[in-house]
Amino acid sequence: VRTVLTLLFILAMGTGQAEELGAIGDSITTAMNADDVCDDAVECLENLCEDWEWSFVTGAQFWSVRSRLLSFGFLGARTAAYNGAAWDDALPQAQELLAVPGVSLVVIELGGNDVCQGLGESLPSLDTIETHIDQTLTYLTDTLPSGGHVVVAEVPDVLRLREIMRFQPHFLFSSCQALWDLDYDALSDTAVMDICEDLYGEWLCDNVSEFRDLTRDWLADLFEWLSEEVFDDQFPCANVLNSASTEETREAAAEFNQQLNRLLARKAREYTDRNGVRVLLGGGIYDHPYAVDEVSGLDCFHPSRSGQAYVSNLIWPTIYDALTEPDCSADGYCNPDCRRGADPDCKKGKGAGKTQRRTLPVVQQAPE
Repeated sequence: VRTVLTLLFILAMGTGQAEELGAIGDSITTAMNADDVCDDAVECLENLCEDWEWSFVTGAQFWSVRSRLLSFGFLGARTAAYNGAAWDDALPQAQELLAVPGVSLVVIELGGNDVCQGLGESLPSLDTIETHIDQTLTYLTDTLPSGGHVVVAEVPDVLRLREIMRFQPHFLFSSCQALWDLDYDALSDTAVMDICEDLYGEWLCDNVSEFRDLTRDWLADLFEWLSEEVFDDQFPCANVLNSASTEETREAAAEFNQQLNRLLARKAREYTDRNGVRVLLGGGIYDHPYAVDEVSGLDCFHPSRSGQAYVSNLIWPTIYDALTEPDCSADGYCNPDCRRGADPDCKKGKGAGKTQRRTLPVVQQAPE
Protein backbone atom coordinates (compact mmCIF):
# COMPACT_ATOMS: atom_id res chain seq x y z
CA VAL A 1 0.00 0.00 0.00
CA ARG A 2 2.81 2.40 0.92
CA THR A 3 4.48 1.78 -2.45
CA VAL A 4 1.27 2.49 -4.38
CA LEU A 5 0.55 5.68 -2.44
CA THR A 6 4.13 6.90 -2.88
CA LEU A 7 3.96 6.21 -6.62
CA LEU A 8 0.71 8.16 -6.92
CA PHE A 9 2.24 11.04 -4.94
CA ILE A 10 5.32 11.12 -7.18
CA LEU A 11 3.21 11.11 -10.33
CA ALA A 12 1.01 13.85 -8.91
CA MET A 13 4.08 15.97 -8.16
CA GLY A 14 5.26 15.50 -11.72
CA THR A 15 8.69 14.12 -10.83
CA GLY A 16 8.52 11.60 -13.68
CA GLN A 17 10.17 8.20 -13.63
CA ALA A 18 10.72 6.60 -10.22
CA GLU A 19 14.30 5.92 -9.23
CA GLU A 20 15.84 2.61 -8.19
CA LEU A 21 18.34 1.46 -5.59
CA GLY A 22 21.15 -0.89 -6.57
CA ALA A 23 23.27 -3.15 -4.35
CA ILE A 24 26.77 -4.49 -4.95
CA GLY A 25 28.07 -6.77 -2.24
CA ASP A 26 28.81 -10.07 -0.58
CA SER A 27 27.14 -12.28 2.05
CA ILE A 28 26.44 -9.33 4.36
CA THR A 29 24.28 -7.79 1.62
CA THR A 30 22.54 -11.14 0.99
CA ALA A 31 21.85 -11.44 4.76
CA MET A 32 23.47 -14.86 4.89
CA ASN A 33 22.45 -16.81 8.02
CA ALA A 34 20.77 -13.75 9.53
CA ASP A 35 17.77 -15.70 10.82
CA ASP A 36 19.20 -17.21 13.99
CA VAL A 37 15.85 -17.34 15.79
CA CYS A 38 15.43 -21.09 16.29
CA ASP A 39 14.40 -23.39 19.14
CA ASP A 40 16.61 -26.43 18.50
CA ALA A 41 19.47 -27.70 16.36
CA VAL A 42 17.17 -29.04 13.65
CA GLU A 43 15.42 -25.70 13.19
CA CYS A 44 18.73 -23.84 13.30
CA LEU A 45 20.18 -26.07 10.56
CA GLU A 46 17.12 -25.34 8.42
CA ASN A 47 17.80 -21.60 8.79
CA LEU A 48 21.29 -21.80 7.28
CA CYS A 49 20.63 -19.79 4.13
CA GLU A 50 20.31 -16.29 2.70
CA ASP A 51 17.68 -14.18 4.46
CA TRP A 52 17.04 -11.62 1.72
CA GLU A 53 13.96 -10.10 3.35
CA TRP A 54 16.24 -8.90 6.17
CA SER A 55 19.08 -7.47 4.08
CA PHE A 56 20.19 -4.06 5.32
CA VAL A 57 20.15 -2.77 1.72
CA THR A 58 17.34 -4.37 -0.27
CA GLY A 59 15.31 -6.10 2.47
CA ALA A 60 11.62 -5.64 3.15
CA GLN A 61 11.92 -4.48 6.79
CA PHE A 62 10.95 -0.89 7.61
CA TRP A 63 14.55 -0.05 8.57
CA SER A 64 16.22 -1.28 5.37
CA VAL A 65 17.74 1.26 2.99
CA ARG A 66 15.18 0.21 0.40
CA SER A 67 12.23 0.92 2.71
CA ARG A 68 13.63 4.23 3.93
CA LEU A 69 14.06 5.36 0.31
CA LEU A 70 10.37 4.90 -0.52
CA SER A 71 9.65 8.39 0.76
CA PHE A 72 12.31 9.75 -1.57
CA GLY A 73 10.76 8.29 -4.71
CA PHE A 74 12.84 5.12 -4.97
CA LEU A 75 10.28 2.45 -5.80
CA GLY A 76 12.56 -0.31 -7.03
CA ALA A 77 15.67 -2.16 -5.92
CA ARG A 78 18.11 -4.41 -7.74
CA THR A 79 20.96 -6.47 -6.41
CA ALA A 80 23.91 -8.18 -8.00
CA ALA A 81 25.38 -9.27 -4.65
CA TYR A 82 26.33 -12.87 -3.92
CA ASN A 83 28.09 -14.81 -1.20
CA GLY A 84 31.88 -14.85 -1.32
CA ALA A 85 32.24 -11.75 -3.47
CA ALA A 86 35.36 -9.58 -3.10
CA TRP A 87 36.51 -6.35 -4.71
CA ASP A 88 37.59 -8.17 -7.88
CA ASP A 89 33.90 -9.00 -8.38
CA ALA A 90 32.74 -5.39 -8.06
CA LEU A 91 32.97 -4.31 -11.70
CA PRO A 92 31.03 -7.32 -13.07
CA GLN A 93 28.37 -6.74 -10.42
CA ALA A 94 28.18 -3.05 -11.36
CA GLN A 95 27.83 -3.91 -15.05
CA GLU A 96 25.04 -6.37 -14.28
CA LEU A 97 23.29 -3.83 -12.07
CA LEU A 98 23.32 -1.02 -14.64
CA ALA A 99 22.70 -3.11 -17.75
CA VAL A 100 19.19 -1.61 -17.76
CA PRO A 101 18.80 2.12 -16.90
CA GLY A 102 16.90 3.20 -13.81
CA VAL A 103 19.32 2.88 -10.89
CA SER A 104 20.44 6.23 -9.48
CA LEU A 105 21.82 5.20 -6.07
CA VAL A 106 24.24 2.31 -5.54
CA VAL A 107 25.34 0.88 -2.20
CA ILE A 108 28.61 -1.08 -2.27
CA GLU A 109 29.43 -3.43 0.60
CA LEU A 110 32.63 -5.37 -0.14
CA GLY A 111 36.02 -6.02 1.39
CA GLY A 112 35.38 -8.58 4.11
CA ASN A 113 36.41 -11.40 1.79
CA ASP A 114 39.59 -9.51 0.94
CA VAL A 115 40.54 -9.32 4.61
CA CYS A 116 39.48 -12.94 5.21
CA GLN A 117 41.77 -15.61 3.78
CA GLY A 118 42.49 -19.26 4.41
CA LEU A 119 45.25 -20.54 6.66
CA GLY A 120 48.60 -19.97 5.00
CA GLU A 121 47.13 -17.76 2.26
CA SER A 122 48.53 -14.31 1.58
CA LEU A 123 46.50 -11.14 1.84
CA PRO A 124 45.75 -9.53 -1.52
CA SER A 125 47.73 -6.55 -2.71
CA LEU A 126 46.20 -3.18 -1.84
CA ASP A 127 47.44 -1.93 -5.23
CA THR A 128 45.41 -4.66 -6.93
CA ILE A 129 42.32 -3.83 -4.89
CA GLU A 130 42.80 -0.15 -5.70
CA THR A 131 42.72 -1.04 -9.39
CA HIS A 132 39.41 -2.89 -8.91
CA ILE A 133 37.99 0.08 -6.98
CA ASP A 134 39.12 2.51 -9.70
CA GLN A 135 37.56 0.39 -12.44
CA THR A 136 34.29 0.08 -10.55
CA LEU A 137 33.95 3.73 -9.56
CA THR A 138 34.95 4.88 -13.03
CA TYR A 139 32.24 2.71 -14.55
CA LEU A 140 29.61 3.83 -12.04
CA THR A 141 30.37 7.54 -12.38
CA ASP A 142 30.37 7.17 -16.17
CA THR A 143 27.07 5.27 -16.24
CA LEU A 144 24.89 6.63 -13.43
CA PRO A 145 22.87 9.76 -14.24
CA SER A 146 24.15 13.13 -13.11
CA GLY A 147 22.87 13.67 -9.59
CA GLY A 148 23.25 9.97 -8.79
CA HIS A 149 25.00 8.60 -5.71
CA VAL A 150 27.38 5.80 -4.79
CA VAL A 151 27.75 4.91 -1.11
CA VAL A 152 30.70 2.66 -0.23
CA ALA A 153 30.36 0.93 3.13
CA GLU A 154 33.31 0.49 5.44
CA VAL A 155 34.60 -3.02 6.10
CA PRO A 156 33.69 -4.28 9.60
CA ASP A 157 36.43 -4.97 12.15
CA VAL A 158 36.91 -8.72 11.67
CA LEU A 159 39.32 -9.07 14.59
CA ARG A 160 36.79 -7.49 16.96
CA LEU A 161 34.25 -10.03 15.75
CA ARG A 162 36.57 -12.83 16.86
CA GLU A 163 37.07 -11.32 20.30
CA ILE A 164 33.33 -10.88 20.82
CA MET A 165 32.22 -14.31 19.64
CA ARG A 166 34.91 -16.95 20.14
CA PHE A 167 33.81 -18.03 23.64
CA GLN A 168 30.08 -17.80 22.91
CA PRO A 169 28.09 -21.07 22.89
CA HIS A 170 26.93 -22.45 19.55
CA PHE A 171 23.81 -24.47 18.82
CA LEU A 172 25.81 -27.36 17.32
CA PHE A 173 29.27 -27.03 18.88
CA SER A 174 30.49 -26.29 22.39
CA SER A 175 31.54 -22.78 21.29
CA CYS A 176 31.90 -20.52 18.28
CA GLN A 177 35.62 -21.27 18.32
CA ALA A 178 34.88 -24.98 17.95
CA LEU A 179 32.66 -24.18 14.96
CA TRP A 180 35.35 -22.02 13.33
CA ASP A 181 37.83 -24.86 13.89
CA LEU A 182 35.29 -27.45 12.63
CA ASP A 183 36.14 -29.50 15.73
CA TYR A 184 33.86 -32.52 15.43
CA ASP A 185 34.89 -33.74 18.90
CA ALA A 186 33.23 -30.64 20.34
CA LEU A 187 29.73 -31.33 19.03
CA SER A 188 27.08 -30.32 21.57
CA ASP A 189 25.31 -33.19 23.37
CA THR A 190 22.06 -31.21 23.25
CA ALA A 191 22.36 -30.74 19.50
CA VAL A 192 23.12 -34.41 18.97
CA MET A 193 20.01 -35.33 20.98
CA ASP A 194 17.81 -32.85 19.06
CA ILE A 195 18.90 -34.26 15.72
CA CYS A 196 18.76 -37.86 16.93
CA GLU A 197 15.14 -37.41 18.01
CA ASP A 198 14.32 -35.83 14.65
CA LEU A 199 15.89 -38.79 12.81
CA TYR A 200 14.93 -41.77 14.98
CA GLY A 201 12.36 -40.61 17.52
CA GLU A 202 12.52 -39.55 21.16
CA TRP A 203 12.21 -43.01 22.77
CA LEU A 204 15.08 -44.63 20.83
CA CYS A 205 17.40 -41.70 21.43
CA ASP A 206 16.58 -41.55 25.13
CA ASN A 207 17.01 -45.28 25.75
CA VAL A 208 19.45 -46.66 23.16
CA SER A 209 22.86 -44.97 23.19
CA GLU A 210 23.78 -46.50 19.83
CA PHE A 211 21.33 -44.15 18.11
CA ARG A 212 22.97 -41.13 19.69
CA ASP A 213 26.35 -42.48 18.52
CA LEU A 214 24.95 -42.97 15.01
CA THR A 215 23.77 -39.36 15.01
CA ARG A 216 27.12 -38.06 16.21
CA ASP A 217 28.92 -40.06 13.50
CA TRP A 218 26.44 -38.80 10.89
CA LEU A 219 27.06 -35.19 11.92
CA ALA A 220 30.82 -35.71 11.84
CA ASP A 221 30.55 -37.14 8.32
CA LEU A 222 28.28 -34.27 7.27
CA PHE A 223 30.69 -31.63 8.51
CA GLU A 224 33.65 -33.42 7.03
CA TRP A 225 31.87 -33.27 3.67
CA LEU A 226 31.04 -29.61 4.19
CA SER A 227 34.64 -28.94 5.13
CA GLU A 228 35.95 -30.50 1.94
CA GLU A 229 33.26 -29.50 -0.57
CA VAL A 230 31.94 -26.18 0.76
CA PHE A 231 34.54 -24.68 3.08
CA ASP A 232 37.61 -25.90 1.18
CA ASP A 233 38.87 -27.68 4.35
CA GLN A 234 38.41 -24.59 6.52
CA PHE A 235 35.67 -22.38 7.91
CA PRO A 236 35.73 -18.95 6.19
CA CYS A 237 38.20 -16.34 7.43
CA ALA A 238 40.52 -18.95 8.93
CA ASN A 239 43.43 -16.50 8.94
CA VAL A 240 41.60 -14.58 11.69
CA LEU A 241 39.16 -17.05 13.26
CA ASN A 242 40.89 -20.44 13.27
CA SER A 243 42.80 -21.46 16.42
CA ALA A 244 45.69 -22.63 14.26
CA SER A 245 46.30 -19.12 12.99
CA THR A 246 49.03 -17.01 14.58
CA GLU A 247 48.86 -13.65 16.30
CA GLU A 248 51.20 -12.28 13.65
CA THR A 249 48.76 -13.36 10.93
CA ARG A 250 45.81 -11.84 12.80
CA GLU A 251 47.68 -8.57 13.34
CA ALA A 252 48.49 -8.42 9.62
CA ALA A 253 44.81 -8.95 8.78
CA ALA A 254 43.79 -6.26 11.28
CA GLU A 255 46.23 -3.76 9.76
CA PHE A 256 45.05 -4.67 6.27
CA ASN A 257 41.45 -4.14 7.43
CA GLN A 258 42.30 -0.58 8.50
CA GLN A 259 44.35 0.15 5.38
CA LEU A 260 41.48 -1.01 3.17
CA ASN A 261 39.04 1.32 4.92
CA ARG A 262 41.45 4.22 4.52
CA LEU A 263 41.73 3.36 0.83
CA LEU A 264 37.93 3.32 0.46
CA ALA A 265 37.70 6.73 2.14
CA ARG A 266 40.37 8.17 -0.17
CA LYS A 267 38.73 6.76 -3.28
CA ALA A 268 35.36 8.20 -2.28
CA ARG A 269 36.97 11.63 -2.02
CA GLU A 270 38.75 11.23 -5.35
CA TYR A 271 35.70 10.16 -7.33
CA THR A 272 32.95 12.25 -5.78
CA ASP A 273 31.32 14.75 -8.17
CA ARG A 274 32.81 13.03 -11.21
CA ASN A 275 30.24 13.51 -13.98
CA GLY A 276 27.85 14.90 -11.38
CA VAL A 277 27.78 11.64 -9.37
CA ARG A 278 28.54 11.84 -5.66
CA VAL A 279 30.64 9.04 -4.13
CA LEU A 280 30.46 8.82 -0.34
CA LEU A 281 31.90 6.63 2.40
CA GLY A 282 29.38 4.92 4.65
CA GLY A 283 31.35 5.26 7.87
CA GLY A 284 30.84 4.06 11.40
CA ILE A 285 30.73 0.37 10.54
CA TYR A 286 34.35 -0.40 11.45
CA ASP A 287 34.17 1.37 14.82
CA HIS A 288 30.77 0.02 15.82
CA PRO A 289 31.08 -1.97 19.10
CA TYR A 290 29.07 -4.99 17.99
CA ALA A 291 27.03 -6.81 20.61
CA VAL A 292 26.67 -10.58 20.70
CA ASP A 293 23.05 -10.45 19.56
CA GLU A 294 24.07 -8.51 16.44
CA VAL A 295 26.11 -11.49 15.21
CA SER A 296 24.37 -14.57 13.85
CA GLY A 297 24.20 -17.47 16.28
CA LEU A 298 24.14 -19.80 13.28
CA ASP A 299 27.71 -19.15 12.13
CA CYS A 300 29.12 -16.64 14.69
CA PHE A 301 30.30 -14.63 11.72
CA HIS A 302 27.61 -12.78 9.74
CA PRO A 303 25.24 -10.11 11.06
CA SER A 304 22.06 -11.42 12.64
CA ARG A 305 18.72 -9.82 11.82
CA SER A 306 19.42 -7.34 14.60
CA GLY A 307 22.90 -6.79 13.15
CA GLN A 308 21.44 -6.10 9.71
CA ALA A 309 19.25 -3.39 11.26
CA TYR A 310 22.27 -1.79 12.90
CA VAL A 311 24.27 -1.82 9.65
CA SER A 312 21.36 -0.02 8.00
CA ASN A 313 21.24 2.50 10.87
CA LEU A 314 24.96 3.14 10.50
CA ILE A 315 24.94 3.73 6.75
CA TRP A 316 21.61 5.56 6.48
CA PRO A 317 22.73 9.00 7.76
CA THR A 318 25.21 9.25 4.86
CA ILE A 319 22.45 8.49 2.36
CA TYR A 320 19.92 10.76 4.03
CA ASP A 321 22.32 13.71 4.16
CA ALA A 322 23.20 13.23 0.49
CA LEU A 323 19.56 13.19 -0.59
CA THR A 324 18.52 16.20 1.47
CA GLU A 325 21.38 18.63 0.80
CA PRO A 326 20.33 22.11 -0.39
CA ASP A 327 19.56 22.39 -4.10
CA CYS A 328 21.75 25.38 -4.92
CA SER A 329 22.45 25.05 -8.63
CA ALA A 330 20.42 26.15 -11.59
CA ASP A 331 20.10 22.63 -13.00
CA GLY A 332 18.69 21.19 -9.77
CA TYR A 333 21.87 19.52 -8.54
CA CYS A 334 24.08 21.06 -5.90
CA ASN A 335 27.36 21.56 -7.74
CA PRO A 336 30.63 20.87 -5.87
CA ASP A 337 31.86 24.47 -5.70
CA CYS A 338 28.55 25.69 -4.34
CA ARG A 339 28.36 22.89 -1.80
CA ARG A 340 31.87 23.64 -0.56
CA GLY A 341 31.21 27.36 -0.41
CA ALA A 342 33.82 28.05 -3.09
CA ASP A 343 31.48 29.55 -5.68
CA PRO A 344 30.98 33.32 -4.99
CA ASP A 345 27.64 33.31 -6.85
CA CYS A 346 26.34 30.69 -4.45
CA LYS A 347 27.50 32.76 -1.49
CA LYS A 348 25.55 35.71 -2.89
CA GLY A 349 22.44 33.58 -2.99
CA LYS A 350 22.31 32.28 -6.55
CA GLY A 351 19.97 29.34 -6.19
CA ALA A 352 20.30 29.49 -2.42
CA GLY A 353 16.62 30.16 -1.89
CA LYS A 354 15.52 27.00 -3.69
CA THR A 355 14.08 24.08 -1.79
CA GLN A 356 15.93 20.86 -1.04
CA ARG A 357 16.25 18.32 -3.80
CA ARG A 358 13.92 15.95 -1.98
CA THR A 359 11.88 17.00 1.02
CA LEU A 360 9.55 14.06 1.68
CA PRO A 361 9.79 12.64 5.20
CA VAL A 362 11.92 9.56 5.83
CA VAL A 363 10.51 6.43 7.44
CA GLN A 364 11.32 6.03 11.11
CA GLN A 365 14.70 4.74 12.25
CA ALA A 366 15.15 1.19 13.48
CA PRO A 367 15.36 1.08 17.27
CA GLU A 368 18.81 1.70 18.72
